[in-house]
Amino acid sequence: KDGGMAEATTIVKVRNTTSGTLYMDEYWTGEHYLYGSVLVPEDVTLTILPGTKVIVDRTSTGDGYGHSLLVKGNLVIEGGFLGATFCSINPEGFGWEGIYLEGQAQIDGLSLSQAMRGITVTDNGTLNITNSVLNHNFLGIHCFSQHVVVLNTHFSNNTWYGLKEEGGGRPEVHNCIFSNNGTHYYHVEKTDLTETELNALAGNEGNKYD
Repeated sequence: KDGGMAEATTIVKVRNTTSGTLYMDEYWTGEHYLYGSVLVPEDVTLTILPGTKVIVDRTSTGDGYGHSLLVKGNLVIEGGFLGATFCSINPEGFGWEGIYLEGQAQIDGLSLSQAMRGITVTDNGTLNITNSVLNHNFLGIHCFSQHVVVLNTHFSNNTWYGLKEEGGGRPEVHNCIFSNNGTHYYHVEKTDLTETELNALAGNEGNKYD
């Protein structure tokens, strides 16, 4: 009441999301840790830049395979020549759920491993993926959508399936290599396809079983 005044300042460091919901567009680079599931909501874009390593760390919670990247908006992975990596903090075994895609994703140069399902594309999801590697997952890509294009991608050492169709899912697959998967390609009607049968599907070409 005698007219005195005071002032204080503090420094706030705003960092990219490691758990929870993105509230604006983000760009991930360098080493980025996930300490819980991350949601990319509608009208928000997550861009992962070349050379980024996303490490899923669930050691503090012990909640099994609870960590995932759920994309309802847009995901852009610009791995390119340098590549971008998703993996578990645990060098052995499987450590996370994977990428769950209800929105749209443009992916180039991704290496994804140690997930239950590397990328799940729901019936409303759209995925274009090229020059990527999905290895040492239980399942590489789980496709429920008709809007999936897979180019120049290597599916290897996935315990259950390299690429699996389900429901109305039907991806276009071009110039991909399948090696050492439990089942390379699972067709919703014909089940385990041979290399010849896979390339005979409309829109497919140049795929090889190694």
